[in-house]
Amino acid sequence: YRGAANLSKTGTSDDDSYGGNYFEGDVVLNNSGSGHVRMASTASDTFQVSLTANISGSDHIYIAGEGDNYIGGDLNVNNTSTSGNAYFYLAVNTTSSVRIDGNLTLDNNASSTNYNAYIGTSGDVDLNGSLYMNNRGTGTNASVVVANATSSSVDIQGKTTAINGGPTNGAYFYLG
Repeated sequence: YRGAANLSKTGTSDDDSYGGNYFEGDVVLNNSGSGHVRMASTASDTFQVSLTANISGSDHIYIAGEGDNYIGGDLNVNNTSTSGNAYFYLAVNTTSSVRIDGNLTLDNNASSTNYNAYIGTSGDVDLNGSLYMNNRGTGTNASVVVANATSSSVDIQGKTTAINGGPTNGAYFYLG
């Protein structure tokens, strides 16, 4: 893709991108459906500039499922889901990694039952910028997990900011 791309997923089926995608412009990935979106399910993806992932439906977005993935700008994640279990996954499998040359901003602001975010689900994340996490939704359970598995390594070169203003009994940050 040579220019900016705005990709939207609706509907109930799961949509897995094989990978091997090369984006030269900014990318916006929207999931407003009840099935998931998975990028790089088999081969790595390259985003030369920034990537924005918006979850407003009732299912997940997976970024960097397999291989050595690259995001040349910022990664912005917005979870505003109002139903179901809407999660964000980054560096999904033990055989996946992602290098982000910009900042990672996570706004976990859903009102669905469960809305979690995993930065380094089982793979590795190399963040050359800063990490900003805002966990402030009104649903039942809101968790942000950094380096979820023993196989996951998350290296943050900049500063880390975490704001937790979510539900009284179910808002958590887990580091390593």
